[in-house]
Formats: sequence, structure tokens, C-alpha cells
Amino acid sequence: MIKVTPAFNTELSQRFGVKLLILDCRHDALFHEFDNRNNRHMEYVNDRGWFVDPAIETLLNDFRTTYPELWQSSRMRTAASDEALGARREAVAAIRQTCLAY
Repeated sequence: MIKVTPAFNTELSQRFGVKLLILDCRHDALFHEFDNRNNRHMEYVNDRGWFVDPAIETLLNDFRTTYPELWQSSRMRTAASDEALGARREAVAAIRQTCLAY
């Protein structure tokens, strides 16, 4: 099994000066702790374990608790539901199938 973070956007990585994530289905693809200039821009504080599908409710609750001002200011405060996450679940399933082929 591998661990991945949910972002593989080349344009945003270049815009913010962070290293690209490469998903090769053999190695972890996690956000890099250091940017292109070797400045720390994030760190992993908690390892939440392994999941086939992301624990959306847990992540949303933790975000709400940790960043209450951001949560309140969000214009798109919608409850996570299967309908809202349907496209993401399909994308995750496609990636999973691709990686299973390796």
C-alpha cells in the first residue's frame, strides 16, 4: 500500500514554488515538507493511518475545530455527502484500479 495526498496539480505547484508530486503507484506521493528553495512550508503532525477512502467526516470535523475562523468564513459550507463526493470517489476508484495493475 502507498500513501497519497489529494493534489497533483502542476500549475499550482509551479505557482506556489513547491515540488511536484509524482504518482507512480509504487511509492508514497505526499506533499513535500520543503519548497523549491528548501524552505519548510508544512509539516506532518499526525499520521492518521491507512484508508481505502478518505475519512471525510473526520477531516471536516478536525478542520472545523482547528480553523474555526476559516470554516465560518467559507461561502461553500456544505455537508459532505455521497452526492457531493461522487466525482471524487470515481476519481479515487480510477486511481486505485490503475495502481492495482502494477
